[in-house]
Amino acid sequence: MKPVTIALAEDQKSYAELICHRMKKFPAVNLLFTAANGREFIKKIKTGPVPDIALLDIRMPGMDGIETCLFLSNHYPQIKSIAFTLHDNEQLIGEMLEVGAAGFVYKNEQPEKLCECILKVFSGTFSAAHDIFAKEVINTLSNEKAHYKNIKLTHREIEVLRLIYKGHTSYEIAYTLGLTKFTVDGYRKSLFKKTGTCSMIGLLKFVLVEKLFGLK
Repeated sequence: MKPVTIALAEDQKSYAELICHRMKKFPAVNLLFTAANGREFIKKIKTGPVPDIALLDIRMPGMDGIETCLFLSNHYPQIKSIAFTLHDNEQLIGEMLEVGAAGFVYKNEQPEKLCECILKVFSGTFSAAHDIFAKEVINTLSNEKAHYKNIKLTHREIEVLRLIYKGHTSYEIAYTLGLTKFTVDGYRKSLFKKTGTCSMIGLLKFVLVEKLFGLK
């Protein structure tokens, strides 16, 4: 089977070298190149091979991961982005998800977990690093279940939420469901209002607590 191609944007040379070393152990993935920031990353894909997966550090000088992810979503929608972070920061991760990231993973994850995340995102399964959600869900499960108890979603809202959970952008959801982006954004606002949240993190937490889409 053809390996999944990836490229890394990471300003810390030590991390970039570590990822290069780790990825050599997994024949299912092929690291094409590394870049020190988003600007360099974009320059490389314009002149060289285009990867299947972009592994993007969130905080980088010059052009950070959020800006880079937004550019890729608009100009290279075939590339699936993964937020790559050291920080357990809901806001930053949420911003990456909102501009099109298909998943995120912590820099201190085991190599096997990183490879698993890459393969899941490539196959279309949203991959969220477990810790940020697991802690909250375990600690507040009963309260959240009570909060969500009376929420009723329409069939279309569930369809949109399923695609959001899988990491699709508003443009991709609109194409898949035969809707306009304006209509999809309307469903997003409705989902935010019904679940009492204002971020992608909140929607994904709702999916986890309610055990939607086959989650156990």
